Amino acid sequence: MKQFSNGVVALLLAVIFCVGLLQPLQAQPLPDRRTLTGRITRNDGTPIGGASITLRRQDETATAQFWGAYAVSDARGQFTLPDIEEGAYYVDVDADGYAPDRSHDFTLDKSSPPLQIKLAQLVPLILRILKPDGTALANTTVMMRVAGEDGAGTRLPRTNTNESGLVAFTLSNSEMPNCPLCRVVPSHYAINVIAPGVGYAVVKDLNVQLEEHPKPIDIHLQVGGTIHITAREEAGNGNAPGKPIGGALVSMMQNVEDDAANRQAGVLKIPEDTARFYTLQRDPSGSSLITRDGDGVVEFGDLPPGNYQVRVFSPILEAPEPQNVQIKTGAVANVEFGFKPLPSAGTVAVEVHDAKDQLVANTDFVMQLQPLAGRGGEAPQTLPPLPPGAPAGAINFFYSGYLRRARTDATGHFTLYPMKPGKYRLHLMLPYEPGRGGRIPPPAVQEVTVPTQGDAVAVTMKLPASESTATGLTRELTTF
Repeated sequence: MKQFSNGVVALLLAVIFCVGLLQPLQAQPLPDRRTLTGRITRNDGTPIGGASITLRRQDETATAQFWGAYAVSDARGQFTLPDIEEGAYYVDVDADGYAPDRSHDFTLDKSSPPLQIKLAQLVPLILRILKPDGTALANTTVMMRVAGEDGAGTRLPRTNTNESGLVAFTLSNSEMPNCPLCRVVPSHYAINVIAPGVGYAVVKDLNVQLEEHPKPIDIHLQVGGTIHITAREEAGNGNAPGKPIGGALVSMMQNVEDDAANRQAGVLKIPEDTARFYTLQRDPSGSSLITRDGDGVVEFGDLPPGNYQVRVFSPILEAPEPQNVQIKTGAVANVEFGFKPLPSAGTVAVEVHDAKDQLVANTDFVMQLQPLAGRGGEAPQTLPPLPPGAPAGAINFFYSGYLRRARTDATGHFTLYPMKPGKYRLHLMLPYEPGRGGRIPPPAVQEVTVPTQGDAVAVTMKLPASESTATGLTRELTTF
């Protein structure tokens, strides 16, 4: 009997415990469910049919049974989402021909009104590029960058004009389905254009409107200026010219005073390294942004007139102070930078032969330096720290000191200086040319050891006869 009493007590305690656990759950019922209705229209109120509406719960950690829903608007722009739990949601709306509405904030409860979302209709951006004399720039490669009122920009590294000077991406959306500039929201835009050897255009406020029959917008190129930059070691006590510095990265930015004036005037500005923007479309490897071994020279043309701050950075030597330069239309600005000598820097004298063993004179080359470990294996290409004032993104393959460019003299020679001591595999090749269709002849390859005491070493490089496309490490030079 006593055992029976103990069993009854234990059973009663278990029931009481379970009831205690169930009470909190009963006190937290699931959210009420409601029907969400809404309408998708243009900015002018015209309904948009076929729009995709995606509902996403904001709090992904909530203890709820409902996470989202999907619907499509009808011909009246209306949609219905039944049985939706109350709560905070994001609403994404997509419709062909309209700018998407992302992460629209919405809270559903008993007092929520129908959802009303307006989409901006996209319009084609039809640009016609005109030369300084007013004629169409036909069948030419140009580089463009477009920035909207919010400061966001889209850069097209390369695009082509047709026989009428129209930019290719304006002609057929179907041919370029992922083109970011085929259609844009009606707004104000800033546009930069560069056509090598022809001119530049800076449009500070281009008003793109919604029109039933859009017409081409003419972009007039202007004659720009040129800057000639020379990098050398500082002159010694005898005032003799210092050695030319190769492999130094050049950065040109519009002066701070000009930036402030632009902002005060409400001008849309495209914040970008001018030298980088105006050279990459000619040479996607970026080699034309570095000073040339042999004479330490780099030159940029077709630049918009104005005041610029120019900096030169070497991965080996201490960077000199920046210089302010004024670019004038049709004129050449000459600037020289002096680097402090580094006794441990080495020199490599290069002699170039063609496949028939003839010296190759007065020819431009790009050289890639591949560091090697002590036994000849590849060494990790560790990048040097970014020096103070260097432009964002400067730490790249060419800045690391492993990409150089040079021009042979009348005897088929050039000199690489300065060089870090160590063992390298040198890849010598012709520079990128758009006319080759992206094909690069194979490189000449040679290993060389740069002494630790700053001495000179000579190497002879022979170009292969084949014109097949280069592969392997050198292919990196075709991208940026």
